[in-house]
Amino acid sequence: MSQDNTEHLMQFILEQQAALVTNQAQSDERMTKIESVVLRLANATENRVSDLERKMESLVDAQMLTEQRMVALADSQAHSDARLNALIDIVSQGRDGKR
Repeated sequence: MSQDNTEHLMQFILEQQAALVTNQAQSDERMTKIESVVLRLANATENRVSDLERKMESLVDAQMLTEQRMVALADSQAHSDARLNALIDIVSQGRDGKR
């Protein structure tokens, strides 16, 4: 190999090495940006999940309270129905007795 060819080959290798270093630096910069975006997304997702969990707990509590109130309302309605039926019976008996 001649001196010119060796120098040309060495220059080519150095240029390729420089290009590789530049590309690696650009890749590192892009990776840093991607890591930042992923971290922000992970934090935002974690915050939203925590918020949804709190809201679900509140909804469960509210639903349990609603169910308790519905049971109490049904009991009250049954009691009211029984009293109304007793009143209807009294009124019916009174009318039957007057005829």
